[in-house]
Amino acid sequence: MASIRKLTLPSGTVRYRATIKSAGRQVASKNFGTLTAARTWARRLEGDREQLEALGSPGGSRTFEEVAKRVLAEPSRDRSRDGHLAWWNERIGSRPIGRIGVQDLRPLLDAYAADHAPASVNRLKAAGSVVFRFALREGWITSNPARLVAHRPEHNAVVRWLSDTERSALLTACEAAAWPKLKLLVLLLLGTGARLGEAQSLRWSDIDWPARSARLLRTKNGES
Repeated sequence: MASIRKLTLPSGTVRYRATIKSAGRQVASKNFGTLTAARTWARRLEGDREQLEALGSPGGSRTFEEVAKRVLAEPSRDRSRDGHLAWWNERIGSRPIGRIGVQDLRPLLDAYAADHAPASVNRLKAAGSVVFRFALREGWITSNPARLVAHRPEHNAVVRWLSDTERSALLTACEAAAWPKLKLLVLLLLGTGARLGEAQSLRWSDIDWPARSARLLRTKNGES
């Protein structure tokens, strides 16, 4: 239920405060310069049942940054997660998780895409989506706004293979590296086609010595 109250500031300026209540408790309040603007905002919010339910939830008032901290406390193999969530925190960290919609996320990602590859934009969106998915699982919101942002097409076609000369030069350079195991890592990548992050995530339990094979349980396409 919405109510609008006229306020007169000490300076004489008139403002209109619109207040929304759900289940008997205040879930949102905002000041406007005109009565029409206050009524429009209240009608829009009352018509958005999902957002109203989210705001009415005790967890809907948690800020994005508060939820992100809960996500960061969970183990992850994604080495870029911290940096991506820091990027989101700078822009929407202080916003209540229940009041963030696709209209807030899309312009930010569009601006980021101006000087970043589609794959980078998709990874950034995915990191933010994890936070909303956590809040959804906890019952603090009723939908994940990041899922409404279109996935950007990625063009990851292999351009070419290393020539024999280039491969030989690469391995020679690895032998001169300060880290003695660099050549072993590069040989693993060359021999399997695994991504660097996949190779670095391998554990001894993933290695089948008799079969001369390694098993990756978590890959980009979701299959072992």
